[in-house]
Formats: sequence, structure tokens, C-alpha cells
Amino acid sequence: MVRTVGLIVFTAGVLGIVVYLLLHRFVFAPPVDPYVEDPVTGKRQQIQVLILNGCGIPGVARRALRYLRLRNFDVVDIGNYDRFDVDRSFVIDCLGVPEAARKVAVALGIPDSAVVQRIDSSLFVHCAVVLGKDVEQLRFYRDAK
Repeated sequence: MVRTVGLIVFTAGVLGIVVYLLLHRFVFAPPVDPYVEDPVTGKRQQIQVLILNGCGIPGVARRALRYLRLRNFDVVDIGNYDRFDVDRSFVIDCLGVPEAARKVAVALGIPDSAVVQRIDSSLFVHCAVVLGKDVEQLRFYRDAK
């Protein structure tokens, strides 16, 4: 009898953990499709990203690079922004494909309101991410711990 109750409690605990993990994966933090349709050819292409450190925390751009690459985004390069006093992280739509910038923002945990458009086709990336001082609150930073 005691053994049966223990088995039931154990099974309920394992089931609870599985349900939590499934909810987290598919409801609270669903995977983001790292592809967009090319507006010219109509073909699906992998989203290309540039990551820039705007907060001055060493290694933060590399951390975001690993996070996005694990999710099949094509991170082309990382580097430093032109300054290290950026308060809020943001994503720049460089090619006029806002869907790509929004998908990267969602994947990193950057709010949709922090997506801006600055067309610069010389960058040859869909979007650029500028990581600000709020980086510790973002999904990629929290999940990587």
C-alpha cells in the first residue's frame, strides 16, 4: 500500500515535470522559424544576423551568437556598437524585411516595440541586434545560464 502510494506520487511528479517542459517549449517559449521568404525570388532563406555589443559587457555578443546559432539563425558576425551606453536592446531591420527582425527579436526576448527599420543593404544581413544594458533580462541571457 505504502509502496503503491509512493509510486503514484513519483509518477505524478514526473508527469508534472513533463507537462511543464512541454508547456514551456511550445506555449511560453515556442521555437522561432529562422527562415523568411525572399521578397524578390519568393524562396525561403535563412535569416542573417549581425550582433553588436552596446552595453560593454564582455562576451555578451558571443553568448547571443551561440544562442541564435543553436536555433538555426545565420549569425554572420559579431562586434561592438559605436558606444557602450545603450540602455535598451533593439533590432534593426536592414533590408526592409520586418518579419526577419521581428523573429530575431522574439527569439532573443527583445520586445516587438524595439524593432526599428534602417535600410542599409551594404550590411548584407537581414537585421542587426544591438545589445543594451537590459541584456540580463533577455531570454537568451537567462536561458544560457
